[in-house]
Amino acid sequence: MSSVFSSVRLTDAVEATLNAGFAAQALAANRPADPVGVVNAPQNVTDAAGRPTRLYYVLFPIAGASGESSTRDPYELVTVEFQLRAVALNRKQAEWASEQARIVMVGRTTSGGFAFPMTPQGSGFVVDRSVALFGGVTSDAPGTFEVNDSFYVTASS
Repeated sequence: MSSVFSSVRLTDAVEATLNAGFAAQALAANRPADPVGVVNAPQNVTDAAGRPTRLYYVLFPIAGASGESSTRDPYELVTVEFQLRAVALNRKQAEWASEQARIVMVGRTTSGGFAFPMTPQGSGFVVDRSVALFGGVTSDAPGTFEVNDSFYVTASS
């Protein structure tokens, strides 16, 4: 019997992979890990005026991930696009943060596997991850710099 694949589980898997990847990078560099929020900024990363007080990321599921982008065929693939926004205090930090996110999302080991595994809870597995768009640095408010990259994550139920 096949199960219904929920893209909400896939969003959870992407968030978990980002958190684990950023924690590993932070540990290697002896610095605090950069937090990730889904749709909203993580807690305690902005001041009263909404300006960032530290580097953080916000993950947005784009295509079909808001409900059940699902399949009942166990061999059918589901591809969901995710936008990952890096919010930083300056341009160089935003560019660096974007590069760190790319390493976690699509970085490969020397043997060809993904550097940071991604596994949805329950049934299903991630088949592929790829870059949809490399964004450039923007600044809509003083002291706030953002890079919006997009990635495709393809999974099977």
